[in-house]
Amino acid sequence: SARKKSSGSITAMTPEKAMNKAQDNKIVNDAALGARTLALEAGAQVLRSECDQLRLQSTDEINALKLQSREWANLADRAVAASRAETEHLREKLAAESAMRLKLLNELQDIRGTVRVYCRPKPGATKPILTIPTQDILIVNEDSRPVSFKFDRVFSPGTSQYELFSELEEPIVSSLDGFNVTLLAFGQHGSGKTHSILGDHNLDESGLPSLQSHGVQLQALQQLFTIAGHRKGRYKDSFSVTMVEVHNEKLFDLVSGVGAAQTDGEVVICETRRDKRKGIDESDWRRGKLEIRTNIDGNTVVQGLVSIRINSFEDVCQIWQEANANRLDRLQMQGSDLGSYERNSNVITTIHIQSTNIATGVGTEGRLQFVDMASSDIMPNPLMKSSEYR
Repeated sequence: SARKKSSGSITAMTPEKAMNKAQDNKIVNDAALGARTLALEAGAQVLRSECDQLRLQSTDEINALKLQSREWANLADRAVAASRAETEHLREKLAAESAMRLKLLNELQDIRGTVRVYCRPKPGATKPILTIPTQDILIVNEDSRPVSFKFDRVFSPGTSQYELFSELEEPIVSSLDGFNVTLLAFGQHGSGKTHSILGDHNLDESGLPSLQSHGVQLQALQQLFTIAGHRKGRYKDSFSVTMVEVHNEKLFDLVSGVGAAQTDGEVVICETRRDKRKGIDESDWRRGKLEIRTNIDGNTVVQGLVSIRINSFEDVCQIWQEANANRLDRLQMQGSDLGSYERNSNVITTIHIQSTNIATGVGTEGRLQFVDMASSDIMPNPLMKSSEYR
């Protein structure tokens, strides 16, 4: 019973003791809070000090970067100025080199002659009576009295198309420098004029003319486009083509009917001194009306021709194919014999070249012409009508 009394006893706390205990707890909590506050203030002070140090360090670095940026800007300005000076020097040097190149080319042309005559004998029947002792002498062994002729160059009958073009490449390429170059193929009927100028062509399965080999004209255009592609960073080159046929004193535009003429074609209008004084009405000239005139620069121009801008060698081949197909259709409709017609036909292909030096802004205009002339037969064919032999 005594154990029950002790375990069941309850100690009572007076209000004063409870209040004192609460005050003690408050004092302890305030002390702990004050300690924590002091610790936080100390940490904040440390952080403020570190921030001040970082601010000062950042300010110093920014000021240093400003100084460095000024130095870098000055270096960049000096480098740009030096580059501009070097560029200007290179432009002047390029202009001087271009002028010297043209001068040397002119001197070379004067030395070799502005007019050159080449001979390319046709292989076959003519070979037994011809002798070529040197590269510039041709001997015709006929009637027991040999006759010698001198040319700038005599090719062997087996000369390839590439060898022929290699000999003519230098003056042809000079058209890019603003020179006017004309290549005329002259000879009897069947002597190989068209073969040398254009190449061999036959009709394909669809009846359209197709090239089997490239003559001087197509090799020249291919080379010009190759050079223009290689130097496109220094020069801006543009090309356009016209093709006119002269037959029995009549003019025919061979490219006016091709597809490119409708999109890229431009009618050639010749401005004469009289037109310059009185003005010219372009509406008076339309396709199909061709007239040979002399412009204010003294150049002979066929007014009314269609000039087509060409951008690649493929454009040239396409225009040639369509032009020759249209020509064959026209001859078939007229009932003309192709051999007799071509015997008296002159075909003139003109390539107009405009080149501008991108660095100096200096431009040139050159002209490259290929003329497949009519036959030079002395005696007319007795089967031909006199009106057809002119």
